[in-house]
Amino acid sequence: MTVATARLLPVLLLVLHAAGAPAQDGVKHCLKCKDERLLRCPAHGTLDLSDEPGALFCSFVAGCETCGGTGRIDCDHCEAPEAEARLAKQRLAVIAAAPGMAKLDEAMGRTLRKAESAHFQLVFELDELKVDKQRLDGHALLHLYLKRLEELYAAYTTTLGVEDQEFAKKSRVLVWGML
Repeated sequence: MTVATARLLPVLLLVLHAAGAPAQDGVKHCLKCKDERLLRCPAHGTLDLSDEPGALFCSFVAGCETCGGTGRIDCDHCEAPEAEARLAKQRLAVIAAAPGMAKLDEAMGRTLRKAESAHFQLVFELDELKVDKQRLDGHALLHLYLKRLEELYAAYTTTLGVEDQEFAKKSRVLVWGML
């Protein structure tokens, strides 16, 4: 191996890896999305979007034309029909939940911070709160409590031995702070 070849080898390996060349495991890896096949929506700036997939609707990202209210967009470097189908399903869930969630805004005469999951509609109007020695903003709190409600629901239904169809509709939880 010549000196010139030795110098170019690391560059060539980097270019091949960046181009999505098959790795040792034989799978093509994407550096842009880190193999998640989806990217965070750029329209939401620094907003933490890590919990968006756990919600059917989130008022913080709903109405976004870029991501359709999911907080995620397709990775344009990946061929991932399963991820695209999952994202399309999430967008449909946002569209389906939007009218019911808008009724809460209409009833209060203003836009509320709200989210919906499989079993709950949650309005969470606290700006920030300290949880486990960490200050969380309203968006993070909304998702944290939605997740906790779903965990409570799972424990409740398991303990009682009941099924989803035994509940007439979703439970609505409203949380406001003191002025």
